[in-house]
Amino acid sequence: MAAMLSTAPLLMIAQRASALIPANDDEDEELVSKAKANRQKRIVEEKDTEQDFAKSAGYNGITLLTIERGVKKLAKSGSELEAGDLSSVAKLASDSWVAEFKKAADSVATNANAKSAVSSAFSSISKLSSSAQRGDSSGAKQAFVGAVSSLQSWASGSGLQVKGL
Repeated sequence: MAAMLSTAPLLMIAQRASALIPANDDEDEELVSKAKANRQKRIVEEKDTEQDFAKSAGYNGITLLTIERGVKKLAKSGSELEAGDLSSVAKLASDSWVAEFKKAADSVATNANAKSAVSSAFSSISKLSSSAQRGDSSGAKQAFVGAVSSLQSWASGSGLQVKGL
C-alpha cells in the first residue's frame, strides 16, 4: 500500500509531462518536406551559380573537377605519409591522376609565376613518389611540403581558391 502511494505522484507527473508534448501531426511532415525541397532547390541554385562563375572566368567544369580530385589525392597521400605508409604514398603519387592534374593546372596557369609554380609542384610530386618508393620518409615529407607550397603559389597566382591546400 505504501508503495502504491509513493508512486502515485510520479504517475501524475508523468501524465502531465506527456500532455505537454504536442502530437506529431500531418502539418509537421508537410513542413519538413517543404524544408527539404527548399534546401535542394538552394543547393541546385548555388551549384548553377558556381558553374556560371567558372564559365565566366574561363574555366570549364571538367578542369575544376580534375583540380579538386588532384588536391584530394594529394591530401590522401599526405595522410598516408603521416601514417608512415610509404608504399601507399608511392602508389598514389605515381598514379594517373598526377598527369591529369598537371594538365588541368597548366591550363589554368595564366602567368609566368603560376606556370613556374605548377612546374615546381609537379617536380615535387615526382620527388615524393621516388622518395616513397625508396623508403625515404624524410625526403618524401620534404617533397610533399614543397608540392603543397608550390600549389598554393600556383592557386593564388591563378586567382583560384582551392580548398584543401
